[in-house]
This record gives sequence, structure tokens and C-alpha cells, in this order.
Amino acid sequence: MDFNLKLTNFFWLFLVAPLLLCFNYSVEAQKVKKKILTDSVRLQSGFVLILEDTFYLPEKDTIILLSEEKSYQIKAIPYFRSDKFYDSLESKAGNTEVTRMLFDLLFKSSSQDISDKKLISNGEEVFKPFEGKIIGEISVKGIPILEGSVQDTTKKATSWYAKTINNIHVPTRKSIIKQNTLFKSGEKVDPFQLADNERILRRLRTIRDAKIYLIPRLDTPDIVDVEIVTQDVVSIGAALNYSSMNDFNFDIYDRNILGYARDFQLSYYFDEHENPKHGYGFQYRVPNFWGSFIRGTFIYENTYFREQIGMSLMRDFFTPEIKYGGGASLQHVSEFYRPLSIPLLEIPYTKNEGSLWIGRSFQLRKRTNLILQTRASSTTYVERPFVTEDSNRFFMNSDIYYASAALITRTYSKSWLIKGFGRTEDIPKGKLLSFTYGYDNNEFYNRHYWQLKAGYAEYFQDIGYASFTTALGAFKNGDKWEDGIFNTSLNYFSPLIMTGKSFFRQFINVNYLNGIHRRSDNALVIDNKFQTDGERRPLGEKRFTMSFESVYFTSWYFYGCRFSLYNRNNFHWLSYDELFDHKKFFSSFGIGVRILNESFVFPTIELNFTYYKSPGTYPDTTQLRLFNNYPTNFNELQIGRPDVLRFDDFIY
Repeated sequence: MDFNLKLTNFFWLFLVAPLLLCFNYSVEAQKVKKKILTDSVRLQSGFVLILEDTFYLPEKDTIILLSEEKSYQIKAIPYFRSDKFYDSLESKAGNTEVTRMLFDLLFKSSSQDISDKKLISNGEEVFKPFEGKIIGEISVKGIPILEGSVQDTTKKATSWYAKTINNIHVPTRKSIIKQNTLFKSGEKVDPFQLADNERILRRLRTIRDAKIYLIPRLDTPDIVDVEIVTQDVVSIGAALNYSSMNDFNFDIYDRNILGYARDFQLSYYFDEHENPKHGYGFQYRVPNFWGSFIRGTFIYENTYFREQIGMSLMRDFFTPEIKYGGGASLQHVSEFYRPLSIPLLEIPYTKNEGSLWIGRSFQLRKRTNLILQTRASSTTYVERPFVTEDSNRFFMNSDIYYASAALITRTYSKSWLIKGFGRTEDIPKGKLLSFTYGYDNNEFYNRHYWQLKAGYAEYFQDIGYASFTTALGAFKNGDKWEDGIFNTSLNYFSPLIMTGKSFFRQFINVNYLNGIHRRSDNALVIDNKFQTDGERRPLGEKRFTMSFESVYFTSWYFYGCRFSLYNRNNFHWLSYDELFDHKKFFSSFGIGVRILNESFVFPTIELNFTYYKSPGTYPDTTQLRLFNNYPTNFNELQIGRPDVLRFDDFIY
């Protein structure tokens, strides 16, 4: 069993595990009707009106007037009865000091986010009625990290536990929020710019959610004041990766030092069987230096498996208005190279790396840009094995110079229940076409590099979201092509489908990767569960992967807990020659549950069981995992520094 849990989650397991065993909770629903309205509909408190893709949740009994020929549904809100139970439980728990403190520790205040929530919408839509108006005063409002909501800024914490945490928490300073804004007083309202700004704030590690409100002035209708509302995360925490008392590591961190959005992490490593047994490291990150949108990272590690020191600065093209981007990085690394073909062999090496790149973006249309970039990178090995032109090519000293041109059109939509449970998620849409040239000046020969990449992403009404990327890159050494890669991917997720009282999404990911005249020492791999006891893994130069995941967002609301069930099936073909051979076919079948408790301050818990089916000499295995699930951002249509396409390198 593989455990990687936040330390605070141990409290969660001990306190609420008994409750999770009896979540067989049901609700009685007002009878669902589907009819044509001619005048009005009465909506009771505790029920939701579903009209096309919009939800209406009233605080009290309400009469809603609708136009004719509008179909609708009325469903019970499972949160409603749960919150009533919560209120009853809170009243009873308040009878004694001990039960009141225990209740405050376990539960937050009952709440319903009473807001219209579209399944998917363009980020700029809400700002379009104010387009062209003048921006007046700009204010920043931080809401409580516990029991707060950017959708309802009037909500206050009521429980003892939430009040205590909110009072202890050092909020992100207003000056830091303003440093991450793209607009100023006196400028005209640009709906796309404001939508981009919400997205920029949400990508900060210190911010859980963000929303911008425009407030028209009554005396001057052409002027709107701007209120930026943000909700922080609990910034101080710890993480434990535990195998045994003889092999573990843990981290302690603060993601928001003194409210300045600085990120500092200390790490400790211990392995009884290594020399040295003890190791340590730290990382320091700055997401935005003084409003320049330049990100900085400093890292140091001194452990039995790696010693490194490095720093980097970077500014990417995160909005169409950004004219200049670039970055610089320096790194010194000492570690071990473990060839995939000989897994027990360890080859020590030390290298120095440096990189410098700069780019200029030209805005051709509102959301279309031409981006030109250049880069120089250098890798020098201080310690390495014997190297020739045809052996140990991984350790070659090399200087590579790049030039690239990219044409990109990109917008964003907002939705929910995709990779997370309820946080606003930004979905990229658009088109990308890029060309990269490189010149490799290594210690044995010179060669040219050519790369072409294209991408497309869109959300199709009633069909879902699809993104497609394809890339081809290779070196030309004299009249021969070598070390080439062809990589193409298709990612899809369905619309949010209502199934009774719950929701459902289907995810499909397909990837094909083919090495072309590979001379390098690396190879393609798949999940490390497909290996023998001697750590021998299947390898290849061609790989085709299909992944299907069905996620069922249940209506179960067990006094704060939200649940989603999922089934994930992966199919891999991996080979050096004939790809679609049954002897080269690997598969895995998994089921799991994700649990998010709104009444607790802990992250999503995921319990997963997977069966791995292997051909030939590789054994079938199973795995049961309990771990934290941190949703990732969408990576489609990204423009980064010029680089070669990456083949799967060696795995530590």
C-alpha cells in the first residue's frame, strides 16, 4: 500500500472514519415535472429550479415568472436536509462546553452557496455589459478562508474552530493582490482583460478562488468601481511520505509568508540503508516580483540520491497584451543515472546547466498573437563516465541555440466539476501553430534541429471539450535524420450530464508517441507497476495509450461530505518494432472514491484500487492507495521557451 498523506489528514481519518462508514443517506425529492410554463412557477426553499443550463436556488419560497415554451425541472437539494440536521446537531452540541468545542472542531457553519451557476460560460461574459465604461476606484476584499465564499461576501464564520483559524491566518496583503492586476483606474473596461485577471489570481498558490465585481456609480453611470474578492488557502502545512521507520521524508511549508505570497518549504529525508542516511533541502518561490509578473525559484537539496542548487527567473506570455517574455536559469546537479535497461546499475555524474531566452509578442487581433523567441542553453558534465560519439551519449557536453515562431489564438471558459469539486476552473480554447529551429553544437559534431507543432482546443455545446495536439521534431546530422519524435494527443471530457440527483462526466485521453531513428540511451516506459521483482520494466520506442475515466459526482451530502465515484481503465501498447501485438499489450483497471468534506478544512481524499494486467514474463499485480488528490491545471495551448521535444528519460 502506498501512503502519501498530509499530516493533518490523520486527524481526519480518526475523527470522521466512523461517519463515513454509514453514508447511506437519502433524500425525498419534490416530484420532478417537465412541462411548458405559461405564466409562473412556485419554488420552495430547499429545492432547485433547473432551466436549460442555469440553476436557481432561492433562500425562501419564491414565485418565478418565466416566458412560455420554457421547459424546467425542480429537484430537492440534498444539502438542505443535511444542513437542517447540522443546525439541530449544533443546538444539541451547545449544551456543554466539551461537546460545543468538539462540534466546532469537526463542523463548519451550514451554508448554501445561493448563486446562479452555469455549467460552462465564457469568462468575459459577465463583464460585457460594462464594456467601454471607465474604471473608478479599485478595492480589494479578502473573505474568510473557512466558511467564506467569493460568491457571497457577506458570509461570516460561526463555528469556534473556523473563527480561530481565520483569526490566526495572515491574509494575502492587498498590495500583493493589486500587484497581480492588469488594469488601472481611469482605463476603460475590457471584458477579456478582467476575465484574464481572475484567471491570473486563481493560479496563485495562495489563492483558492477569486472573483471581480463591477459596481456602477449611481451618480455617474459611465464609471464603475472595481472590487476584487479573493479567498486564501490555509498556507501553513506539512506532508509526509512514509514507507517505514527506515525510509521516509517529510516537508513543512508556508505558501504565503507574512501575507506576501512568498513560498518557503523545508524538507527532511531519511534512509537507514543509504550513505549519508540523512538529507535535507529547501525551496523558495516568488510568484510575482513587484508587479512585473516575473516568477522566481531557488532550490537546494543535499541528500543521498541528489545534491543540487539552482535558481530561475521566468515571465511567460500569459495574456495577449504581454509584449515581452523570457527567462534565465542556472543549475548544478550531482546525482545517479540509472539506465532503464540495467535498473540496478547506478552511474554517478555531475553537471552544470544554464539557459537564457527572450521573446517578443505581437498582438495581431484581440486574442491572436505572433510570438517570436530565441534561446541559448548549455550543458557541461564535470563528472561522467567515458564518452564517445556512439556511446554514453546522455553525458555529452552540448550548447544548443534556438529560434521559434508561434501563432496562437486563445480564450478561456469557466466551469466546475471537471478536475475539482467546486472551485472555478479555467478551460483554454483556441488554436496554436509553432515552428522551432535549433543548432546543436556538441563536443563531437554539429547538427540541426527542426520542429513543427500544432494544437486545437474547443468546447462544443452538447458534445463536450476536446483538445488535439500534434508535434514532430528531429535532428539532422549531415544527410541523416536522428533522435526524432512524433507525438500526438487527443483529450476529451463530456458535458456535465445530470443523472437523477447527481452529475456525470466521461474523460477520454489518447496518446501516440513514436521515436524516429533514436540514437540516445533513453526509452519509452509505462506505469512502474508493470515490472518484475528485479525491477526490469517493459521498454520501447513506440507507445500507444488510451485512458477512459468515468466520474460520477453523487448527490450524497453526508453532513458536509461530497462524494464522487470513478472508474479508470488504461490500455498501453509498447514496443520497439510491431506495436499492436498482444504480447506488447498492458492494461490496468481501477475504481475509486474521492471525498471532499465541506465541513472540514482538509483536502480531497482519494481511495483507489487498481489491477494491472501484464503479458509474458511480467507479473499481474494489484495496488490499493490512499492519498491526497490535488487537481492540476489545464496545459493545453501553452507557449513556453523553445526546446526539443522530450522523449521519456530515465526514471529514478
